Amino acid sequence: MKGKIIYRGIAVAAGTLLMSAAFAGPTGLIVMPIADILGHREVNFQVAVAGNERNVDKGHYWAQSVEFGLYDVMEVGYDNDFLGNTVLNAKFLLYQSKGAGKFLVSGGLQNVGLFDSQPDKYIVGRYDMKSCRLHAGCIYNDRFRGMVGIDAPLPKGWSIAADYVSGPGAYAWTQLTIPLPVAGFSLGLAGGLPIDHENGIKHQISLSYDHKF
Repeated sequence: MKGKIIYRGIAVAAGTLLMSAAFAGPTGLIVMPIADILGHREVNFQVAVAGNERNVDKGHYWAQSVEFGLYDVMEVGYDNDFLGNTVLNAKFLLYQSKGAGKFLVSGGLQNVGLFDSQPDKYIVGRYDMKSCRLHAGCIYNDRFRGMVGIDAPLPKGWSIAADYVSGPGAYAWTQLTIPLPVAGFSLGLAGGLPIDHENGIKHQISLSYDHKF
């Protein structure tokens, strides 16, 4: 696959149990982190709003985040929910193959609280195919959870992604990412279908800006 696709998986919808806070951290698909690492001095800014079916939760929840790449082998960042709650994250490239069929493995921490929270620990891999990229790994927060995902390019620079993190409160998410006319900006439109149908269908809109210093 030519070029690279990196999604910023902020997942601000309240009640997403794969994380201890209501938002996630490193570069990812929709809710799962992926093995991609931002390039050296690349930065991603994002603001997002998410909600649920009105018969489940009438509120909408905002979050904003910043991710920064260092030396092509690590990225660090933070997420904030506009209510005074901030968590940190860090991800490290562990392995990268060369040539066709590139394979990456990364590991990291997310939801690192400034005071008393227990961070989520994860390891995840990515395998490039001709028309898509496959992602799989595991994360530990309140328990071990499996993660799987896929992303693919579409015409005119659009792209599509889907992911799933197992365990109680699990959702299957899909997202359409649309580049905007202003360089560096993109719009993400995502929906989450609950595995437990007592939970509502979630929706999320995100605005992302990528820049290299």
